Amino acid sequence: RAINRLNDFLHTSHYRGEIYIGDECITAPDFNRLFLTGKTAMFTTSNSLIPGTVLDNLLHNLRVSRKDVKKHSIVEYLEKRLEPYGLWRDFRDYLQKNAYSLSCGAQRLLCLAQLLLPEPDILLLDEPTLGLGRDFTLRFEEIVPRLKKNMTVVLATQNNRQATLLSDFIAFLYDGELVETGETMKFFSRPARRRTEDYISRHYLPKKEK
Repeated sequence: RAINRLNDFLHTSHYRGEIYIGDECITAPDFNRLFLTGKTAMFTTSNSLIPGTVLDNLLHNLRVSRKDVKKHSIVEYLEKRLEPYGLWRDFRDYLQKNAYSLSCGAQRLLCLAQLLLPEPDILLLDEPTLGLGRDFTLRFEEIVPRLKKNMTVVLATQNNRQATLLSDFIAFLYDGELVETGETMKFFSRPARRRTEDYISRHYLPKKEK
């Protein structure tokens, strides 16, 4: 929420430091939030589908983002955008199916597909596999490396195995504090802070160091 500035709408939220996208400091007081339009997309576990078919839902985000796609080439556009991530196969035969009749895992994949169609530069994934069964968890873990080839992916997870598998760089936050950052392999094999080591070992995390 700090990256897409949603925290600005929470009166109880505050942060220190700076966040840059390229050369642009997006936390600067005079920052124009319109800069983020179309650049970021955020996936959460809450269902963002609209009543209607799978196709209705895929087209909804394109309309919201004002993406210009000619009517006669809609299916071709969907295939072109989703096939590189292995998502087209999930929906090509179900475009006229009611989106709410899909399983929970398939609905989440549909929500992800929605976000990818406007071609964001940064994709924010907030616990994308929370509560999912093994098969759909593996599907997400198969898709994320493909996403990383075309965009920056920021993944929030409490799953150490998933963090090790999917990330190149780790930022460890605990109780609102940025504790440690580093390359993934070094972070898990040689953590610099005791608090990080305790977390990785699944030991009790002490209160913040004074």
